Amino acid sequence: MALPTISKQAFQQVIEASHPVSNLITLAVPQPEVLDLHLDNLLMTMQSTEFTSPFDWQTEFESNPESLEDVEQVKTAGLEDLRKIMTAHIRIDRMSNGHLESLIESGYWNQCLARMDELYGEMDE
Repeated sequence: MALPTISKQAFQQVIEASHPVSNLITLAVPQPEVLDLHLDNLLMTMQSTEFTSPFDWQTEFESNPESLEDVEQVKTAGLEDLRKIMTAHIRIDRMSNGHLESLIESGYWNQCLARMDELYGEMDE
């Protein structure tokens, strides 16, 4: 199932909201309350711009659930696939509180944010 197209302007809003999160993640000891504030802002921005969009993520990843754990998939994902991966993780976090925190701690989420930056840089005007 294809996601709605995201405009470069909407994607830019997501990128701008992602930078404080990325910067805090790279700190040796990020302040949880500050990180939570910026992460909440990022998630709201992702939703309001339709970066994250409703789709049947459980069916999408049913035959290959390990792809949601594979950072190499993230590093090579196109924009739509990255949006699906990140949307799935956000949905998983709603069912299993702390999921995003574990992705942040492992470095996986920062790889997602880095891939967003790369894809944004590759977008045509």
